[in-house]
Amino acid sequence: MKKIALLISTFILVITVAGCSSSEENHKKDSKTENKHTENNARHNHKIPKHIFDKTTTNQSISEDTMKKDIKTYLDSDRKLKDATEPFEDKLYSDEKLSEKQQKKYDKILNLQIQNDANFAKYIKKNKLPNKEYEKYGKKISQYIVGVNDTVNKVKNVSKKAEKQLDADDLKEIKNINKDKDIVNGREQDKIEKFLKKKNIETIAFDK
Repeated sequence: MKKIALLISTFILVITVAGCSSSEENHKKDSKTENKHTENNARHNHKIPKHIFDKTTTNQSISEDTMKKDIKTYLDSDRKLKDATEPFEDKLYSDEKLSEKQQKKYDKILNLQIQNDANFAKYIKKNKLPNKEYEKYGKKISQYIVGVNDTVNKVKNVSKKAEKQLDADDLKEIKNINKDKDIVNGREQDKIEKFLKKKNIETIAFDK
């Protein structure tokens, strides 16, 4: 009888501990999710970034540490600029007109985006990168981001005429969008993300 009582007590203790452990594990998961959400909110906002990739270095041998920082700066700047366009594009997509002040801000963001892309493209072309791997992926990163931005802008232009009958120029524009499919696709992004992970380059560029 004492043996049975001991077994029952042990069983209850195990169940209680397991329940507490499971509850604690769920609490940890919830906390982790909440922390990640808070962290993402802190990293992603609609503010226009104060800095973009603006290096004008030429004919220099770039060290690996410097190149890692430069890639991060370029990619982070691109994502911050995309985040900053959201409030304006939400209005435009809902057929609302931007005020004069809003239009100036929106134009400023788009101009910064062009500068960011152009500066990085020149930088990787006019300097000696650490090795062939960085040459390969520096070019891939530049082409992919430029391709994404270009495709988005083309889609915006075509979507403005969505309710109208498409003419020859519109069809040509759509074909041009599809032309970038070998550069702008999930496979290319996966390759870039694997490279970034391999080189321990942490960026907000591909945050969900």
